[in-house]
Amino acid sequence: TDGTLGLSARPDDDYNQKDPDAVPAENCIITPAKNTYRGIFLFDRYANGISVTNLIDLENYVAGVVPYEIGNHWELQALKAFACIVRSYTFASIGRHSSLGIDLCNGTDCQVYMGTKKENDAIRTAVSETAGQIITYNGKPCITFYSAVTGGCTVNIEQIWNGSAYPYL
Repeated sequence: TDGTLGLSARPDDDYNQKDPDAVPAENCIITPAKNTYRGIFLFDRYANGISVTNLIDLENYVAGVVPYEIGNHWELQALKAFACIVRSYTFASIGRHSSLGIDLCNGTDCQVYMGTKKENDAIRTAVSETAGQIITYNGKPCITFYSAVTGGCTVNIEQIWNGSAYPYL
């Protein structure tokens, strides 16, 4: 690929989260809900409305996922580990929504991507210090399943989606 991801926003996403530590990004778009996003935007009209696709480089995407999946106040090492998990899941999932003309969506069925609003120095440091690092098994990116909330319980992947076991999980 050319190093960009195609992400699509859906009308039902919550764009009104607030964070006093958020740092506005330079060279970005600001939505009416005051969220900021980096990258290039494609707007397409279709029968029921408008679709918005954000073309963004991988590292900025990772920085826009980490704080929305685990928060932005964890210890640096935890943020770095999670940045690698997000990046690995992204690589393993590219093209997941290719029938829609995008790689990933910004919802929980892919990874929650909400732009720069919750980025802070810790997030930027974690992403930059792990840039390009992914988790692999037999030379291929691992599908690094995770959940933002588990209620204190976890099970093997094959018990969740009736799929095959992954030897690295």
